[in-house]
Parts: sequence; C-alpha cells; structure tokens
Amino acid sequence: MAEQKANHEEKKSSKKLIIIIIAVVLLLLGGGGAGYYFFIHKAESTGEDKAKGHGADKKSLKKNAEAEHEVEHEAESEHEAESEEGDEKEGAKGPIYFDMTQPMNVNFPKGSGATIVQISLSFLANSEAVTSALKKHEPMLRNNLMMKINAQSPDQLKTKEGKEALRVIILDEVNSILDKMAHGKRVKEVFYTTFVMQ
Repeated sequence: MAEQKANHEEKKSSKKLIIIIIAVVLLLLGGGGAGYYFFIHKAESTGEDKAKGHGADKKSLKKNAEAEHEVEHEAESEHEAESEEGDEKEGAKGPIYFDMTQPMNVNFPKGSGATIVQISLSFLANSEAVTSALKKHEPMLRNNLMMKINAQSPDQLKTKEGKEALRVIILDEVNSILDKMAHGKRVKEVFYTTFVMQ
C-alpha cells in the first residue's frame, strides 16, 4: 500500500511538473509574441511618424521657399517702380533709341586688310534727357568714336569677336563722354545698324 501511495504521489508530482512546464512554455510564447507584436508595431508607428515629419519638413520648406520668392518678387517690383519714377522725372517714356545722323566712314592705312569701314550706330537710352545729351554732343562723339575705330586692326574687325570688342569700346567711350558732359547720364546699349568694310 505504501508503494502504491508513493507511485500515486510520483504521478501527481510529475503531472504537476508537466503542467508547470507547459504553463511556463505558454507564458514564454505568449510573452514573446506580445513583445514581438509591440516591438514591430512600435517600429512601424515610429517610421510613419518620421515619414509624417519628413512630409511636414518638406511642406514647411516649400512654404519658406514660396515666402522667400514672394519677398524677392516684391523687392524687384519696388526696384522697378523706383526706376520708373526716376525715368519719369527725367521725362522718360520707356526705352528710346537714338540713331547717329550719319554713318561714320573711317579710312585705314595702306597695306591694311581693308581700306575703309562704314559704321552706323544706334544707342539705347532710358530717357529723353539722355538722347538730348547724345544729340547735343554728337560732334564730340563722332570725333572720339572715329579715333577709336581707326585704332582697331581691320583684320580683327572682320571677326565676330573683333566687332563685339569694338562695340564694347564704343559703349565705354560714349558713357565716358556723357559722364563728363552730361553729368552722369548713360546709354544702356550700342547697336550696329550698318557695318561695311572694303
């Protein structure tokens, strides 16, 4: 009888041990699953938050860029308005072209690549005050420009680069004369209306 009791108690204790082991395994599996679920869910929500944050950053950057563009546009508008006011004070009606009354004929020395060049010029001004100054000082302009043209190499003037270099020289000379004679009035551009070499 005592043996039966001992066997019975052993069976009970082994059943209890198996139940305890099963309970521990289930708890571990449940805890692991819960941990896995919370870990993955937390990582996904953090990724979404970051994506939302990046989206918000992009939106705020776009808004900042648009605001800066508006400020620049307003500054340009103010600058244009000030420029127009200044032109109105000088009696401007917008860009005005002034053509020299006659073409300039310049002779080159013998043995040069050409014997004569004929150039007609037109100047772009922003006011009638500038065109009046150009007209008033045309004799000085013609003289100085003919000297500048004569100093050029005919071979250079046959090239596009040479013509462009002369155009820049003419623009500088005209503005230099206007600075001295017309108190700082200036032309914006110089254009060739005729350029013939023989």
